[in-house]
Amino acid sequence: MAIIQGLAAQLPDDWKVVIALVGSGGIVALFSALLTTFALPQVNHQLNKRFLRHRLDTEYEYEQRKKLRDLIGSYHGRMLTAADILKPSLAHLYGLSKLFESTETDKWLEVKGENYQAVDFRFIRMVYRFLAVATLVQRFEAEAHYIDSRLAEDDDFRFLSYLKLLQKAATDIHLFEGDIDLFEGLDRNDIEKRIYMDTIRSDTLRILSDSYWMDDRFLNLNGFKSKVGRDHNLSPVLWFFANLGPKEKRLRWYRLAAFYFVLAGFINHFGYKHQKTEEKDLEKLLHQMKEAAIRKKLCRWFEEYGLTFPRKG
Repeated sequence: MAIIQGLAAQLPDDWKVVIALVGSGGIVALFSALLTTFALPQVNHQLNKRFLRHRLDTEYEYEQRKKLRDLIGSYHGRMLTAADILKPSLAHLYGLSKLFESTETDKWLEVKGENYQAVDFRFIRMVYRFLAVATLVQRFEAEAHYIDSRLAEDDDFRFLSYLKLLQKAATDIHLFEGDIDLFEGLDRNDIEKRIYMDTIRSDTLRILSDSYWMDDRFLNLNGFKSKVGRDHNLSPVLWFFANLGPKEKRLRWYRLAAFYFVLAGFINHFGYKHQKTEEKDLEKLLHQMKEAAIRKKLCRWFEEYGLTFPRKG
């Protein structure tokens, strides 16, 4: 009451006359009427705006998370299956297979000239399995582009990150930054040529993804075999794998090892126990990348994508 009277004392003389006529009880009624008429509608308006904004934000977050969850659900099984099918070919190549011994003297990736019609069937199978994984990554990324991935739950975020890292391991030229022994004595132009020569271009994978995706799946093996040696868009990938081996003085052996390492990490996180790669084999694989700069770069990429490097130490 004292506050209201204090406020009334500050009013103009004309208002004071009105207040004197209505008395103290009238003062309360007057201020209540003013609050009801002018203040409360403004307060209600602001509260309603905040409530509406909160509701829209909540609905947006729920909608985006659901879209991402549904998309991951449609790719999770296919991606894990394709990765698990590719893994034995890579394990065989890098001497980590439980069924086959080291392949250092094996000739199953040998190609004479560009005669891909006469190559070992295991060569065709390796490239086919690699592209099946790469195509699923491309298709997922294309669909996920329109979803706000900032709102992803932790495990959904890891799925996104692993697929992005698989793409990066296959196509990013920055894997070969730093002090690399194979660059010793080369000028800048020669170094760039080597890097691009041993990198699969992302636009190549994108073109193949569009061409070989049929009826919501990667084309079958027989369909793929019919493309080998005939589809010029496929040639850069065939050339990447042709005569691949650990003794050559090229970087592609390390690039594919990095891709395999990320793939094994993906399977270890999302796969079943029987699909996982043992830590000692991950350690062996890591040291197939003999250049320390490449190992450090790969480790840094895991950190940048919020993923745990899939080995101790």
